[in-house]
Amino acid sequence: MNSLLCMQHYPHNDIAKGKMPMHISGVPRSADFEKQPAKGNKEEQSWARPPAGWAKLNKDGAFVAADGSTGSGMVLRDDTCGIIFTACRGSFPCDNALQAELAACREGVALALERTSCPIIIEMDRAEAVSMLQSVSQDRSSSMACIRDIKALMENGREMEIKLISRSQNIVSHALAAYGGSLPRTAVWLGSGTEEIVTLCMNDIMRP
Repeated sequence: MNSLLCMQHYPHNDIAKGKMPMHISGVPRSADFEKQPAKGNKEEQSWARPPAGWAKLNKDGAFVAADGSTGSGMVLRDDTCGIIFTACRGSFPCDNALQAELAACREGVALALERTSCPIIIEMDRAEAVSMLQSVSQDRSSSMACIRDIKALMENGREMEIKLISRSQNIVSHALAAYGGSLPRTAVWLGSGTEEIVTLCMNDIMRP
């Protein structure tokens, strides 16, 4: 393909003497087509371990509009990728997916503060929730009480950061939230989790 394009763009060059350009500016070489991802196939990002001395909390909230059921999932890991705890629960009152996400965050932060003395990075995959928690203005939405509770937990003197991530970086807590929808109370595994969750945590480490 590249040779034919070069012949079309440079018809007067003497190919026999090796004078044809090797590559047309702005036109990818044939080898480049294999390296470039197809449009629309956005490369998935992977979970990344926290900086040295930090812990990272990933959490997710699930909400089923059809029946109003909810679930939350939380996993706290240290800078060696070791599991500090995994947890999940269901059946807490929420009106929508955003409220479920914030409720999961409130419970996850409270548990994390009890289980580690390290500074904590909180990762969420819902942009609206992150924006509300990072805002310095007073929230007056229906989620006002939950946001106030989370901010109070984050202002206890411990260094904490909140970050927006993609769903592909939040696989473990997403699975925990789905499982939590079937539980009547909070279930916590210290230093471990179900076999499926431990496998997902290992996959996070091995993914590039």
